[in-house]
Amino acid sequence: MHFNLGNSLRYCGRSLQAIEFYQQSLEIAREIGDRQGEAACLGNLGIAYYALGQHQRALDFQQQSLEIDREIGDRHGEAISLFNKGNDLARVGQKWEAQAAYKAARSLYKDLGLQKEVEQCDTAIRELGQKVVVIPKQAPAIGGEPSKKRSRRRRPKWFGF
Repeated sequence: MHFNLGNSLRYCGRSLQAIEFYQQSLEIAREIGDRQGEAACLGNLGIAYYALGQHQRALDFQQQSLEIDREIGDRHGEAISLFNKGNDLARVGQKWEAQAAYKAARSLYKDLGLQKEVEQCDTAIRELGQKVVVIPKQAPAIGGEPSKKRSRRRRPKWFGF
């Protein structure tokens, strides 16, 4: 019950209140030994803290969720945790780490036969790749002339084309 209320509040943009309900759900999950529920609560806490701008805390919760999913052998939960971690890493500029998380999530989703989720990972990787290879224009030095030399970068092999 607390978990669902937390989700509803988070979807309405009330992350602080959602965190209270996720914390209550987390305590209950731990009391009754529900490791899968514990991992889900930790993952949702990560999402809520990210919405509040507490990025490192969000990543810490996603990592805890991932560790529990792996410990209990919940491959679907592991894929969800990896995807969420990838989202957080991408948003804080850790593109290569995000790519690794997305690829690991994609592999698990593919093994589980979850095509829609595989496609979501493909989209995330593709969008991430576009952000990685964007090269800002070089500004001329103060009082200097713009450089005639152009920088050429090759796309990484994983980029796809």
